[in-house]
Parts: sequence; C-alpha cells; structure tokens
Amino acid sequence: MDTSWTRLCRRSIVRFVIGLGAVGLATSTFGQTPDVPPAVATPSTETEPAQPELQSLAVYGMSNYAGNRWGALKLVLVNPTDEDRVIQVASYLADYETDQFGKRVWVPARSRIQTWYPFFPRFDRPEEADGAGAAPPEIPSDDFDAIAAMSERLKSPPPSQIDFDKRFDIFAWVADVTTGEAIPLRSGGNEIRRDASVNQELPEKRTAVLSPGTRYTGFSRNLSFAVPPIDPPLEAAISARVMSRRTKRLQMLVPRSIPTEAEVLGSFDQIVVADAGFETDARLTSALRSWVARGGSLWVQADRVDIAWLQELLGDAADVELVDRTSLERVTWTKMRQAASGETSFDYEDPVGFVRLVMEGPRIDWTIDGWPAVGVLPFGDGKILITAIDARAMIKPASESDYGIPPPAVPGTARLSADLYSARYILHPFLAPLVDEQFADPTTPRASSEALARYVNENIGYEIPSRAVVFTILSGFCLTIALGGTLLFRAGKASAMLVLTPVLALLATAVLFGIGFGKRGNVPEMTAEVQLVSGVDGVSTVDVRSTGAVYVASSEPREVRTTGIGPVRLMRPSSSAEIRRQIWVDGDTIALENIASPIGQSEFVAHRSMQLAGPVVAEGTFDADGVVGRLVWPGVETPEDALVAFENARVPVAFSQGGNFRIAADARLAPGQFLAESTLADEQQRRQQIYRDLFDDPSVWDLMAPTIFFWSGLQGGSPEFDGIDRRSGAALSRAVLRWNRPAPNTPVRIPQAFLRMRTSADATGERATSLYAWRTGEWIENKGDAKVYLRFEIPESLRPFRPERIEIGIDLRAEGRRVALSTLDGENAIEVASAESPRGRLSAVIDDPSRLAVGSDGGWVLVLDVTDIEWPELRPAWKIDDLTIDIRGTANVADPVPATAD
Repeated sequence: MDTSWTRLCRRSIVRFVIGLGAVGLATSTFGQTPDVPPAVATPSTETEPAQPELQSLAVYGMSNYAGNRWGALKLVLVNPTDEDRVIQVASYLADYETDQFGKRVWVPARSRIQTWYPFFPRFDRPEEADGAGAAPPEIPSDDFDAIAAMSERLKSPPPSQIDFDKRFDIFAWVADVTTGEAIPLRSGGNEIRRDASVNQELPEKRTAVLSPGTRYTGFSRNLSFAVPPIDPPLEAAISARVMSRRTKRLQMLVPRSIPTEAEVLGSFDQIVVADAGFETDARLTSALRSWVARGGSLWVQADRVDIAWLQELLGDAADVELVDRTSLERVTWTKMRQAASGETSFDYEDPVGFVRLVMEGPRIDWTIDGWPAVGVLPFGDGKILITAIDARAMIKPASESDYGIPPPAVPGTARLSADLYSARYILHPFLAPLVDEQFADPTTPRASSEALARYVNENIGYEIPSRAVVFTILSGFCLTIALGGTLLFRAGKASAMLVLTPVLALLATAVLFGIGFGKRGNVPEMTAEVQLVSGVDGVSTVDVRSTGAVYVASSEPREVRTTGIGPVRLMRPSSSAEIRRQIWVDGDTIALENIASPIGQSEFVAHRSMQLAGPVVAEGTFDADGVVGRLVWPGVETPEDALVAFENARVPVAFSQGGNFRIAADARLAPGQFLAESTLADEQQRRQQIYRDLFDDPSVWDLMAPTIFFWSGLQGGSPEFDGIDRRSGAALSRAVLRWNRPAPNTPVRIPQAFLRMRTSADATGERATSLYAWRTGEWIENKGDAKVYLRFEIPESLRPFRPERIEIGIDLRAEGRRVALSTLDGENAIEVASAESPRGRLSAVIDDPSRLAVGSDGGWVLVLDVTDIEWPELRPAWKIDDLTIDIRGTANVADPVPATAD
C-alpha cells in the first residue's frame, strides 16, 4: 500500500473529527444561558441591544515610551446604534492609577472613529543623565578638538551591562457620557489592559526617523535585529548615534501615524527627515517647528525632501532656494569655518545625488564645489541641520575596531553590547563636530524652578489698600482738621485743636490699620504665573513655559479647564491619593476632573506652543551711535525692562514708539546688574532676581548670537479654575536678533557687548598665554611673565570693515612689571602704549591705519605683554580687572583695504 496515500487519508480523517468537535463545542458554549439566579434567568431569543464599543487601544506613533515624557495612545471607537454618542476613555499606567489621561469623543450614529490623545507615563524615579548615567559630551572649541574627542570616545569600550526596556500595563476605562453608563468591554469587565514598553532603565537621547514605514526598526522586543539596512540616510543616522556612544536604537515615524503635537514629539531628542511625503500634513510641519523651538535637533536631508516644504518649515527665519538637482562622481568637501583639514575628496563609481541650494540664514560649515553642503540654523532653543549631499557621501564602511569594541570572549551580553554600540558604516571623521552638536543639550539660559517658584509666591498674597481708599481717608482727615479748625477759631477755642488734631490722626490711623489688617487676613483666591517665552524672528509660533500657583480658600472639588495651552500638570501633595483625570474635551480644550486642592497654594506647570497674530520681528543694525533695531511681538505693546545679552555681556535697551529701540555705543551693565534704573520698584526687583538666576552660571549656557530679553504682561491663556477670576504675573520673552547689513560705506560705532573676544594665537600659530575665560568674562590672576593675544571679532554684518579709530582701556594691578600694548602689522608687533608698575588704568588711542588692519576672518588682534622689571623673587601676582574697547569705522566698504594674514 502506498504509504503517502495512507498518511493523507489519516490526516483528512483527523481534521474532519477535530472540525466536528469544534463545531459542537462552539454550539454548546454560545447556546448556554448566562449563569444567573433562577428567578432572573428567563428563556429569551432576543439578542442584546447594540452599544458603543472600544474596538482597540494601542501605543501611537512610537514603539515604546520614554519615562516622564509625553507619549500618545490611539483608540478606535465604534457606535453601532442609531443615536449619536459621546464616549469618554480614561487610561493610566499600572501602579499610577491616581494620574489618568483620556479623551471625550463624539461618535456619530453607525460610525467608526479612530483618534489619539496624549498620555504621560509618569514615574517617581527621576530620569538619569544622558548616556546611561554619563554626562553628555561638551562641544569642543574647534574641529581639531572635536575629532580628537570623538576618536578618544570610540576607543573606550561600550557598557557591558545593558538594562532593557521594562514592560508596563496600561489600563483604560470607557464610559458613555450621553447615557451616563459604563461600557462593558469584550473582557467582560469595564477595564481593558494593554502591554506597553517604557524606556525607563536606559534614558539616553532618543532618535526618530520620518520614514514611509519600510525601513529598519532598529530594535525589537525579542532582542533580535531585522535585516541590516541598506539605505544610506538611515545608516548615517545610526552612525551618528553610535559615534557618540549611544545605542543604534531608532524609532520609525510613519506617515498618517505621527502625533501632530509638539508635546508628544518631545519624547524624541533628534528627528531625521529623509523622505518626501510629509508636505501635505500642515499640522505635522507646525508641530516639528514648535518641537525644534523647544530644544529639539532636526536633521533635514535636503536631497530627499521637497525644498518648498523645507522653506515652509523655516518660515522667514531663513531662506533656502533650489537651483537644481545633480549627481557627482567626485565629491570635494571644503571647510568654511575653523579649517581643520582643508579639502577632502572622494570618488564614486555610482554618482551620488547633490542638491544645489542658495541658503541665507544658516551657518555654512562645509561646501562642495562652492555650493552649501552642510548648514546649521539655530532655531529657538533647538537647531536644524541641513545636508544637501546624499548620505552615501557622508559615510564609509566600518569595522568593529572603528567603534572600539573588542571581540567578545563568550556570547551573550557582550555580543549584544557590540551589536547595539556598533554599525555597518561610520561618518567621515571630519564630520564629528556635527554629531556632538546634534546631541548637545540646549545652551540657552534657563531660570531654575526655585527662582520661578519664588517669583510666583511673591505674587500671591494679601491685597494692599488701593490708592483711592488711602487718598479718601487722608483727604477726609485733612478736610476735618480744616473745617474743625475754622469753626473752633471763630468760636474762640483755637486751643482745642491741640486735642482734636491728635485724636483725628489716631482715628485715621486706626481706620487704615483696620483696613490693612482685614486685607491681610483675607487673601483672595487667585492664580499667579510667570512665563518664559521663546520666539524666532520671522516665525509666528512661540514656545511658552509656564510656572504658576493657585491659591484656594476651600478644598471643595472644582472644575479646571485649559484652552489652547496644552497639557497642564497640577502638582499634588505627597499625601494626596485622589484620582485626577486630564480629559481632552474638544479640540484644544482640556478638562481636569476631580480636582480638590488643599487650602493654600498648589503649583502647576505647562508647556505649549502659541500661535501669534503675526510673525515675530527682532532685527537690528549698526550706525554711528551704536545699534538701532525694531521689535514686533504681536500681543505686546510696550516691552519693559529689556536687555540684550551676548556671551557674558549685557546692555540695556531703550524702547520708543512702534517697537523701535536703541543701544548706545557706550552702554554697559555692571556685573550683577540687569536693569539700568538706580531705584527699582518691587516688581522690577523680582524681575532682576529672575535675570540674576538666569545668567547665574555662564559655564552652563552659551548665547551664540545677541539675544534680546524683555518683560511684558502674561501672554495667552492660563488654567481656568472655577470661581477664580483674579490672575497676576508676567512673561519674560526672548528672541535672537537678526542683523541687517548697513548701506555701503556707512560710519558705525560698535558697542563692546557685540564684539566676540577670544585668546588668539601669535603670528607663528603657537598658542599664547590664556588669561581670559570668555564663558565667565573673568580675568585669571598670574604671577609670571605673560604675552596675551586678544582677538576681537567684528560682527559679520559689518564686513568688509575698515577701522578708523580704536580706544583701549585696561584696569589692572601689576606692581614691579612692565605692561605694553601692541598691535600686529603682519608678523611684527607695534607698541602703542606702555607703563611700569601700573595700578589703575592703561589707555591707548589707535588711529594709524597701519595698526588697524582687520584679518580676513574679521578679527583685530591686541597684544598684551607683561614682563618683570624688578624684585622677581618678591613680585606679587598681577591681574586685569576690566577691559574696555571702543571701535569706530566704516562698514561694508566698497573698496576694502587688503586683509592681513591670519
């Protein structure tokens, strides 16, 4: 007998028997009456009435969450009934039931709706530092240092112990708001559970790639990897992560499945755009713009996107025009700033794509054949990297040794570590500075939460009697004395005024004291808030960070709503255990349910993007008296207590009508001073405290361009607490100034605050003594001889620039030494002033054209030479206390003088 035929018959019989059993089991199961008491269970052939249903609930737009950052949940609701319904879904993370987030959705009759809402996976454990507990790398001062730092970093082995994402359950409750009834779920209860991955134990910088959905996923749940990727854009993104000693794990953002809110995109630190197809999603474009302004790093591979979309994203902050698209067989990289490697060329058998662009606004770091290849645009707190060459020209094949990963002795965690911290390709070493800059934290000044809370607390308190009340009482006091004195004088009893006047004074004092005491004991319910607002010139969207507090006189539950201000986090006391829900109601309106704040103050924080009535305008230019400019901030009529900060210098700003302002050429604010007025009101003192905290530690922030700061009233809405109408506070706004070039041959005078001062090299290129810490603006005390080369950089908008007069003043203490000031004429130093044992001010006026030459890089060099003249064994330390410089000249010269060698 045919063995194969026998096996086939047996399999057919077995399948037939199994099928009959399954049908019988299904029939007996679904035909049973529910298990209910006999008095209730009655035979019936009627089916249960149709009712709304939560068909699915899933993590939206990302494969896992980042702890203590906003994420998103997607839900699908079905309404099979003949009536419209309003369904509310509330979800929370396991073990964190007290904080729930959800959405109220209107579902038409006989319809199915898919939507999403923000979800905040809160953890009590704060996030760790970037890079698995290591501090993020500091951006080196030049390309040589950046390449060396990257090479050194790749020599160190990656972490051998890896903590993978934990799994957490997400629970959800569903209710029909229309009928007021809970909606049973398929599980038989009113609670649904979903499994979600939360990136809690490896809090590193997170990268997302806008992808059509067919690319490498980077990391999967079972710790296995997909087929190695083959497209260069993704390889470049992976290589950038691994070169900075971060894992290769990426998140894919797929079209029509991306949360279009900046709060949710805030889950990522870097987003790479390397595909077209997103141009039609205006909400996503707006969300990306807001996300960058909040501190995100966006990498746009311009050869892969529609340039019209890129221009829409940038707004008026920069101009990018497409000339043409071409391909190159030979790619020659040319460095534009701090030349580290001159020109580097590569040949390709298969030509690489290149898009020729004209860029105005971004800082151009590299060019190819004279066209911009790499540009960086600071944008609010974030930055946008624009690359015009195919990513294939940016990478090369890598070996394990390139990433400093030794072969593992045994398989297991070591092998997995090698996979996570290595890549098939590596970026060219000369692009190392771009990697560090992309993953660097925002360097703009930030006020501490303690300083902001102190400002808010000082705005909540008892109400001082108004001037009208005080004026009325004092006027009544004076009129009574005048009237009484007149009557007593006519009656011949003028001496009675000696008794009447003190009595009336005591009476008026008692009335004022009583009113004040009553006000002090009756603190009104109110909210107070301070906002930190960041804008970008030419963009109508601003970023608003709010810190506030609400004072309540009763602990009764009240409704809280927010409209247009995004999610709000209302802090709760540590002993509080009530369930709070944050429900998205309609569009941008959010309802906070079950809020019963204790009597007293409760803090809240919010972070949102706000659309202004028009674009922000923050521009300036130089003239013969300093700087003139214009600030237009829709919604703000008169900026107050303004200043411009650049590196460690600050200058006051005087405003006139129409937002026009002027900065005098000799304007300066002393260390620790932030407002020009000598006498400050209470509110100004509070504002100066915020400024002082903002600029307290210059070593942790860096203003790479002059930035204007100003105060105004609160901008936009605030949380609306039921029964509380009183609101106080102020907003501190800032924007980087855009500089307009003066007309050709314009006389200008440059305020010192706008001159970048650095320690330079001598004529031979050797590093000279460095006694100036530019980050803090402090001079370092020294005990020996020193030769200091100080380089003052002329603002780029004034070049080519011809100095005509420079005044130098140095306050120093250098007993027993000779101090000389010199300028450079080629390699020769020409002395312009000197003094022996100076203790005070050493000045020099330079107006000889041969001593005023500016280098091709816009730098003018001053040499400070300090030598011993007596008592070398007893000489005290010497130190520069202050340096002032006043430069006058002609900007945009039509016939520039020959530049000196740098």
